[in-house]
Amino acid sequence: MYVKAENGEVVKFPYSVEDLKSENPNVSFPANMSSEILASYNVYPVFEERNNAATDLKTEQITENIVFEDGAWKQKYNKVSLPEEEAAQRVRNHRDSLLRRTDWAALSDVTMSPEMAAYRQALRDITTHANWPYLVNSDWPTKPE
Repeated sequence: MYVKAENGEVVKFPYSVEDLKSENPNVSFPANMSSEILASYNVYPVFEERNNAATDLKTEQITENIVFEDGAWKQKYNKVSLPEEEAAQRVRNHRDSLLRRTDWAALSDVTMSPEMAAYRQALRDITTHANWPYLVNSDWPTKPE
């Protein structure tokens, strides 16, 4: 994976050898281009830096940045908290999904256990939790067996 950069600014990312050839149709490039040849056209390899920390996709998003650092172009990923309104909607959707998975227990011909009733009520009350909407796993009620 490459970046085309001029004066320290990204012109195009991602950039490929095919892009370079298409932008320079009158140039005969070697089969294996060296980094020097690529650099003469302002094309540089990009090294990926992964952040392996867990991401809660209900309340966070991953942003991608291409930066020149320590003499190389790097693709970095950062976790960013979603705005509260968007995070709240995603968490409500998750809560609603958990409730739907237990709707069978609320049918008229099923006797709901007190544990299941408490679990479902805790799910409905999750919007009043102190950490709302940026909940962690331990904030969620545990589904009874």
